[in-house]
Amino acid sequence: MDQDPIKQLQSFLDQRGNVLEKISSIHSTLGSLRGDPQSSLTSQSAAEIPSTATTVVDAHYQRLLQALQEMQGQIEQRVRPAVQLVVQSQVDQLRGQSDEKIAALRDCLGEIDRSVLQCLAGLDEYQKRYADLDTLNKNLAGLGVAPAPLPDKISVDSLTETLSARLTHLSQKRGG
Repeated sequence: MDQDPIKQLQSFLDQRGNVLEKISSIHSTLGSLRGDPQSSLTSQSAAEIPSTATTVVDAHYQRLLQALQEMQGQIEQRVRPAVQLVVQSQVDQLRGQSDEKIAALRDCLGEIDRSVLQCLAGLDEYQKRYADLDTLNKNLAGLGVAPAPLPDKISVDSLTETLSARLTHLSQKRGG
């Protein structure tokens, strides 16, 4: 079994098809003999043919039919392992592809998780800096100076809405 399983199966199927055609031809010939057993004994007249000759023809017919059925069974037995080999090869190939896709999805999910963790770290940093800026603005206001305008405040309590708004903002920025 040095050949590729698919080529091997094709070879078996081609051979099987040829043999099955021959079997079908033989079967047809046998069928015609069975339908008119006396035509095979043309040298004798119908009156001279004993009933045992018909029985002998039927017995030959039955043996040939059985032989043909055995040949078909043997062909099926030989083709079945090749078919199973091809199916197993395809299963292995599909499982391999599936495993690769699963690994790629896990990698993507890992990247998303790292990005979310970075996002949370960035959110913590943003809140600290916002608090520092707010304190500076209060100190400026205490000195009688107009405070600098503060950027949007991002709350951890409404993280889902904040992330959704930021994603929308980034999508518009990227698309435009």
